[in-house]
Amino acid sequence: MGPSSFVFHGISLGLVAVCNGYVETVIGVAGERVTLPCGYSVKTYGVTDTCWGRGEVPYSKCSKMVVSTEGDKVTYRQSDRYKLLGRVRKGNVSLTIINATEADTGIYGCRVEVPGLFNDLKYNVLLLVGREKTLNHGKC
Repeated sequence: MGPSSFVFHGISLGLVAVCNGYVETVIGVAGERVTLPCGYSVKTYGVTDTCWGRGEVPYSKCSKMVVSTEGDKVTYRQSDRYKLLGRVRKGNVSLTIINATEADTGIYGCRVEVPGLFNDLKYNVLLLVGREKTLNHGKC
């Protein structure tokens, strides 16, 4: 495998291509909480609507939505496992998944709605969840 690939639970993972924005990788341990980062400047954009979904951020809204907000109020939550524990009013809309499982592995997308055409902020995060024994914590 090349320098851009690695093996996770016996699955070879190469470069992850996304169409919008960039992708950040977060590694979590099954049974623990894991936080996927997302935030914006309230000073620049004001308190605005946001959403998190499974899969890359599409052209509008979020695909397979797990959490959404209107301003600083959470208006939709697919499960009590999905929480926004940061200071939403201050622009911290990082998604925390309680009691993460290996089934949570995948790409998540965060959209921050900004007025105007094609102005939304989009963040894609690759979450890898494994059992502690199987994670090498950066060791080869």
